Amino acid sequence: MKYLQPIIICVAFLFFAAVSFAQNRLPVPIKMLNVEDGLPQSFISGLAQDRTGFIWIGTRDGLAKYDGIKFKVFKHLPGDSTTLANNIISNLYLDNAGYLWIRYESGDIDLLHTDTEILTHLTNDPLFHPLRKGLRDGNSITEDGKGNYWLFGTFERIYICNIKKHTLRSFSHSDWNLKSDGLVGITSSKGKVMMITDTAMVLTDENKSHKVFAKYNFENPHMGAAWKNTPVVIRKSGDIIIKDESRIVIYSPCKALFTTIDLPSRKGDFSFLLACDETDQVYFEHNLNMYILSPENNLSIWKSDAHLKNGYKSILIDRSGVLWLGGNGSGIQTFDLRISRLPAYFYKKSFQSDLLKDIIKVPEDQIRKSFLYGMDPYQLRWKKDNQGRIWFTNGVNSQFSTRDISYLENERLHHTLWRYSDSSVVKNVNVNVLAFSTSGKMWGMDYFLRPVYFDEKKSMMTVYPPIGLVDNLTAHAVSSMYIEGEDDFWITTSQNGLYYYNRKNNRTIQFTVANTKGALPVNQLMNIVPDPKDKDVLWIGSLGSGLIRFNKSKGVFSSYTTRNGLPNNTVYAVLSDDTGTLWCSTNQGIFSFNPNNGELRTFTSRDGLPGNEFNRYHFFQLPNGRFSFGGIDGFTVFDPHNVSIDTFEPEIALTDIHINNSAADFGTPSSPFKQSINSLNEVRLSYRENFFDFSFAALEYNIPEKIQYRYILENYNSDWIYSRSDNVASYTNLPPGKYVFKANATNTAGKWSSHIKSLAIVILPPFWQTWWFISLCIIAVLALAYFLIRIRIQDIIRKEREKSAFERKSAELKAQAMRAQMNPHFIFNCMNSIKALIQEDKRQEAVIYLTTFAKLIRNQLSNAEHEISLHDELETCRLYTQLESLRFGNNIRCSFHIDKETDLHSIKVPPLIIQPFIENAIWHGILPKGHGEVMITVTGNEEAVECRIDDDGIGRERAMRNKSKSSSTYESKGMQLVRGRLSLYNNLNNQDGSIELVDKKDDASNPIGTLVILNFKKQT
Repeated sequence: MKYLQPIIICVAFLFFAAVSFAQNRLPVPIKMLNVEDGLPQSFISGLAQDRTGFIWIGTRDGLAKYDGIKFKVFKHLPGDSTTLANNIISNLYLDNAGYLWIRYESGDIDLLHTDTEILTHLTNDPLFHPLRKGLRDGNSITEDGKGNYWLFGTFERIYICNIKKHTLRSFSHSDWNLKSDGLVGITSSKGKVMMITDTAMVLTDENKSHKVFAKYNFENPHMGAAWKNTPVVIRKSGDIIIKDESRIVIYSPCKALFTTIDLPSRKGDFSFLLACDETDQVYFEHNLNMYILSPENNLSIWKSDAHLKNGYKSILIDRSGVLWLGGNGSGIQTFDLRISRLPAYFYKKSFQSDLLKDIIKVPEDQIRKSFLYGMDPYQLRWKKDNQGRIWFTNGVNSQFSTRDISYLENERLHHTLWRYSDSSVVKNVNVNVLAFSTSGKMWGMDYFLRPVYFDEKKSMMTVYPPIGLVDNLTAHAVSSMYIEGEDDFWITTSQNGLYYYNRKNNRTIQFTVANTKGALPVNQLMNIVPDPKDKDVLWIGSLGSGLIRFNKSKGVFSSYTTRNGLPNNTVYAVLSDDTGTLWCSTNQGIFSFNPNNGELRTFTSRDGLPGNEFNRYHFFQLPNGRFSFGGIDGFTVFDPHNVSIDTFEPEIALTDIHINNSAADFGTPSSPFKQSINSLNEVRLSYRENFFDFSFAALEYNIPEKIQYRYILENYNSDWIYSRSDNVASYTNLPPGKYVFKANATNTAGKWSSHIKSLAIVILPPFWQTWWFISLCIIAVLALAYFLIRIRIQDIIRKEREKSAFERKSAELKAQAMRAQMNPHFIFNCMNSIKALIQEDKRQEAVIYLTTFAKLIRNQLSNAEHEISLHDELETCRLYTQLESLRFGNNIRCSFHIDKETDLHSIKVPPLIIQPFIENAIWHGILPKGHGEVMITVTGNEEAVECRIDDDGIGRERAMRNKSKSSSTYESKGMQLVRGRLSLYNNLNNQDGSIELVDKKDDASNPIGTLVILNFKKQT
């Protein structure tokens, strides 16, 4: 009897498992990855997801990095120390710092930084060489919170290494007072290391101090075996799950409770696969079956893989909710655990028969008795009434004297034979469509656009004449009808567009294709539904023009097509849920469209559908509100409110770069980079490297084919470029400058991720466009201009000096010429005076005059220079006044008043500059009067000297009148000569000497003489 109990328990468990398996639909892989897809090898020894989101895959022929689109393969190359230490990988472990620990069958260990892709051969370091002796298979590495790595080794060893501190310590099991077979697993939680022993779970640290966390209290607690490495996972709830050879052990810390679940006897090797998802469901393999342990600890077979004789070697649940199973020679299978797939049903008989029998659960005998059995699904027409009943009709050109129109209620089909109210009516009326008015009246529309009213109480059909614009001989394939209120009919046809018919006033309007804005875009229309929120809007499916929106009040049509994101422009069916979202079938899957916010979601065979191509009239709304769409291969049934919405926001990563059509990412022979392109913040390229393209990927692996991309190159593109599923951005002949490349992507639901990948790009200009070269050129040009200007200035200065010297010489010659003119003038006047004395026989006066004249001439000859001192000029003037006094006697009085403080020798003046004014005063001012006085006064200050010649003669005005009456041919030019000589003197000597003439007058304005003021600047 004691042997019977385990057998009964095992049989009961197998029965439970079988029942659980039967109740759950088999999960279907969303993708199978093999060598044909780019995997280096189909034996998957390790799976890990790095912090960016890339999937790392270990095989027996190298390492692969996967972004959901393509693989990047890393292999060992003989003689190249920058490549893997070996190609046969036994296990992968990703630590918290982003390093991938790659363990090889040879015992070597490499560390690969997953961001930069820089590789370090850990066990080539003599310090870490002991690690090559071997670690346990499976999960044999864990971390504590102090930067230490704990490695579960063979030969009863535990290693604690610290990469940063460059330390390695080795311990035996006995160092922790454990039996040689007492340690069977190791893990960590919140920075604390936990040992799984034969009898308990023990917390420990690097100082070998330890305490029992939980002692086993279940039956037969021993789990020890010298070769084992028991897999462990810890749920978010804190529950610890341990997979043993023949049981699952669950420990709840909050309850301090152990729970065990027995498994069937193990066949073959012990499996190390154990993984927990975000909802705390645990997945593991046992005997080639994948099991699932719910958060409530209910166990069931999730997936049977008896056909995989070698089972799985690795497991991973990534952040996007995808389960990865790495096979033993069978590649990788991926399953979506987060987003439910639309169920697929494959036809057994027909769309309507399978739907009624298998989904709605209508008894088969009822189906057989109805016209629906064996009917072509393309002839199916249906409509739900106000009571929730669903009515069916056969939309063909049938010839019946009665009509068989059935309805579905409470999972039963009800059949009614409808009679015509008028026996004379043509009996081949086929009801293409059904519709219900607001009050619940049922109407149909036949092949000739004749309205048909169904009186349910009398089971009577009344056929009315064709709607306006239609005669009895014109056939129309009616697709759908909607009744607004009681009298307004909207009718779509498959060839003749849209009709509006008002039954009350018998008014008909036909809408057909027209080449005008807002017109109907196509005549081939399918079913029509009202917008649940906007009473003015109708939605119509079409063949070739997408989803049509019709505004009734404005009479305007607009289309949503592939340009707006639709998967296809053929919309076979439109169903509206109670939120206003439209669900449509096409030739490229199903899509949902929310008119309120424009949100669009597409579903294809990747989402579980039996195929992508759907059919006309193969759609249905079940009594419980679920929708069904049928296609070429099968149909789907789903609740529109329970279709999972993808809320995951994937990271976007740069996966490759080509420069001038050559691969240039880190690891390629021609790469200019020292780490992977995705880890860089900036790239600097020469002007010759301005032809490049980036590859990028959104790291979500549910259905990567549904992800859409956009990118922008700031400072080059003005707006985002939407590339749909194309994940490559190319740029050619980019001018030198600074740019920022940005890439963004949607998730599988079409929502744009908040994560944007950015990379600064600097295109260096050629040297002749660099700032330093331009600066040098500017400096050189400025220097050249400076030297040219300097040379020009020097040349101008030289020429100006020559010109100045010439002009000075010319001025001096001119001054000499003026002096030469002055001397004859002066001598002529003196000789005339001597002549007059001799004629008057005044010999003694003539001799004195002649002697004084001789002194004056000698003084003039000694003053031959262009300038003399003011002292010499005044001496000349004294001699002259003496001569005039000798000649005219007491009639002329001349006096000199010199300021004693004034240094007359330091003041230079032109020769004979004062004498002409004295002469004028005597000859033209005093002599006409008969007598008078000339007074010469010299005063000075620190800067200038003033010389005044003051006479009391007749004045200039009378003197000028006297000269005009004179018959003499000689005209004195003394004043003109003096002014000219003073001007030349000023120019030659940079002086500003001046002459001022003042006409003196008495109170009665009568002239009383002339005052001449000469100013001379002192020279420093």
